[in-house]
Amino acid sequence: MKKLFVVLLAATLGLPALAQDLTPAKNLRGKWGYVDNKGKDVIRYAYDIAEEFGADGLAKVAKKNLWGYIDKTGKEVVRTDYEWLGNFNLDGVCKVQ
Repeated sequence: MKKLFVVLLAATLGLPALAQDLTPAKNLRGKWGYVDNKGKDVIRYAYDIAEEFGADGLAKVAKKNLWGYIDKTGKEVVRTDYEWLGNFNLDGVCKVQ
């Protein structure tokens, strides 16, 4: 039976959203990263899937079918170790599997 875990987002990760808007972009090798509003590469192309950043400043990303969250600096705040990730609630809690 698969276990369901809960991840708490540390208070220090509740950073205010950074000023720049980032958009997922796919390179010629099929990897996803993020570019700013001028099209400049900001976060390296290392992901198989990359979603938009939410109001919390985090985006879901996947490598080899495992999911995690990154912040707008590209730091993995939840490692790409999970088969499934929910969204963070207002208390900073996210269900994962």
